[in-house]
Amino acid sequence: RQLESPKALVQQSFSVEKIGLDASFKYLNKSMSSTLYIEIIHTDLLKWEFENKYWVSASGQVLKSEQFIHPDLPLIKLEFYLK
Repeated sequence: RQLESPKALVQQSFSVEKIGLDASFKYLNKSMSSTLYIEIIHTDLLKWEFENKYWVSASGQVLKSEQFIHPDLPLIKLEFYLK
């Protein structure tokens, strides 16, 4: 796939689903509860569909995410340190 310097706009559609409580979530090496959300994204032009995951605290802060940003790149896993 050649996705450098695009000469066209690519449209995506998405939906977000609240999966529910993830009691087995580990955050900074500690077990805690969080709510898991899954974002499903469709890119028709590239025939690419993927899921991003977000773990959110009871106060609404994203604690961890797993995201795809490009069809030819691996999954990116981020864990956020909040003070």
